[in-house]
Amino acid sequence: MEIFGVAAPYLRKSERERIAAQNMPFDAKTAVFVPDPRQEYVKGKIKSQDGPSVTVEIIDGKVSIFCSLLLKQKVNLI
Repeated sequence: MEIFGVAAPYLRKSERERIAAQNMPFDAKTAVFVPDPRQEYVKGKIKSQDGPSVTVEIIDGKVSIFCSLLLKQKVNLI
């Protein structure tokens, strides 16, 4: 898919990539989208929750604290 450059994320994935995505473990209780200034929202995983404050580990490894009202629960669509 690298040969298609910036258009690659919008094209159909290969059969191998689709099967790998379908077999990834998923926990609906901890998977969220968090606001990001560069990309509208990014995937994250809830690490802890203390009242309205939620500690989230973002995919790039950065850990941030958010208000629970800002988080969007992730829906697993394949």
